Amino acid sequence: LLKQLQTTLLILQAVLDDAEEKQIRNPAVRQWLDDLKDAVFDAEDLLNEISYDSLRCKVENTEAANNTNQALNVFRLWNVLS
Repeated sequence: LLKQLQTTLLILQAVLDDAEEKQIRNPAVRQWLDDLKDAVFDAEDLLNEISYDSLRCKVENTEAANNTNQALNVFRLWNVLS
């Protein structure tokens, strides 16, 4: 889903580029373009936030797994020494 959203944003960028040229002659296109730019920027911000949260969760899960393994190793060592 994230990849599809990124692809959609690339397509929208091409539309924006085309509208940039047309806005000079047409005020309605200018307003539409401003609204679309705002929506695209919001979508990019959301994608960046999702990507960041996904990476953060992966790092936290890795750290949690490492901490669990360390605790198990200490427990096993304690059992061997007891």
